[in-house]
Amino acid sequence: MNNTLVEVAKVVQWPGEPRRRWFAAESIDLLLWVDEDGAPVGFQLGWRDGGTSHAVTARAGQPLSHALVDEGSRERAGFGQSAILRSAVDDYDLALIQPRFAAASRTLPARLRDYVLQQLGTPVADAPAAASTALSDLTVLVTRPLRQARKLVNLLEAAGATTRLLPLIAIRTPPDTQAPALLLHAHRRAHAWLFTSANAVAAADKMFSASHWHAPVFAVGEATTQALKSLGHTAQRPPPEAIHSEGLLALPALQAVAGKTVLIVTGEGGRDGLREPLLARGAQVEVATVYRREVVPHLPETIQHTLEGVSALLLTSGESLVALHRALSAPLKPHVLALPMVVPSRRVEAMARTLGFSRPLLAATVSDAAFVQALLDWRRATPA
Repeated sequence: MNNTLVEVAKVVQWPGEPRRRWFAAESIDLLLWVDEDGAPVGFQLGWRDGGTSHAVTARAGQPLSHALVDEGSRERAGFGQSAILRSAVDDYDLALIQPRFAAASRTLPARLRDYVLQQLGTPVADAPAAASTALSDLTVLVTRPLRQARKLVNLLEAAGATTRLLPLIAIRTPPDTQAPALLLHAHRRAHAWLFTSANAVAAADKMFSASHWHAPVFAVGEATTQALKSLGHTAQRPPPEAIHSEGLLALPALQAVAGKTVLIVTGEGGRDGLREPLLARGAQVEVATVYRREVVPHLPETIQHTLEGVSALLLTSGESLVALHRALSAPLKPHVLALPMVVPSRRVEAMARTLGFSRPLLAATVSDAAFVQALLDWRRATPA
């Protein structure tokens, strides 16, 4: 099964309910209730992210509701029959599933697809129309945290790939939040704030509201730039071909910094390559550590199940690379080490080779589009 929804012929029908139609794909299911004329009157959209199954349900006269799915009920019945919902979750961000459904539903009858898109709040005109098959033979493992992985997953699936999610690193609040919060407040009018990631932007805003940031802000890459923009700040950043610490340090505003305060806003252990060069230029450098990374523990059987059938890896940090390597059992290791693996930097590429991964693919820049492009370039150079 691939990522395109296909209708299932045998569907359990319940007396007293409108007729059901079921469409299924690799990691997403759509159950539709239709009237006597075949017009949709409700739906349940189910999908799996990592080890968690979700469902959004809409019935006539009722608002959309989101819940987690009892895994046992899904295994016994499937969404085409009767999934037991549990643990309702409020304020779920539908933007996480809209593009995924739009990509998977291109072959559905137009009125059914349009109905679900409109219920999800997606303008029909904005839904992608033409599917790409460039990566249709690949199943790609994505190791980012769920919410950060969504755009990347959408791009991969738009290129035809099947995706598997196995978050390896979680973003956590540091044990001491008072110290970084005080640094942010004390240096709110510094010469420059250097943000090393979108996570750093979000965490800093929680500790000291972005509305009080008065220093010029700098970003290493596109995601960080967009995170700052969403909070009302325009960042200076390196050109696309130089999205790394050296590119940031080459910006004119960071040359004559002798005697000036520069605040690096980062995660635990992040971007050591910024501090020393700035100190060498005479800057007074402070580091606000606003978040930390934790390895996400997975049961061996979860690792085994998720990696079954995977044909390419996408690792976006050195921490996730090390976590994956440590999680591999002896039987899995030879296969996984031989898979093509997209990496974000030469540093991570070198780490991968040291750990025994034989086919690292270096992305041109640190961005979701560049990660996908690296796979596209590799696929064109090595046809299936």
